[in-house]
Amino acid sequence: MPSRARVTPRAKALLVEAVLDGDRSVSAVAGDYGCAWHTVHGHLVVVADAALATSLSRWCSGSMRPAAGRRNGKLAPRPGNGDGWTGGTPDWST
Repeated sequence: MPSRARVTPRAKALLVEAVLDGDRSVSAVAGDYGCAWHTVHGHLVVVADAALATSLSRWCSGSMRPAAGRRNGKLAPRPGNGDGWTGGTPDWST
């Protein structure tokens, strides 16, 4: 256990498991384990960030598409008068 740690790694795992597997709120788990809600939430965020980082890296591992509205690094032309605020007249006939 790291020095000055107030919650052991095993307790952190139990807190996160109680929230995720038990389908319970952070405050309910904190009340049952006798700690503050932000303690449980902090450990839950660490686990969620790690899970999202691995899932996003698998999802984004292919070639990334350019940002919307950009072609070859330049903005796509906008309809209307070009000021970006007006989009022209809509066609209500359809």
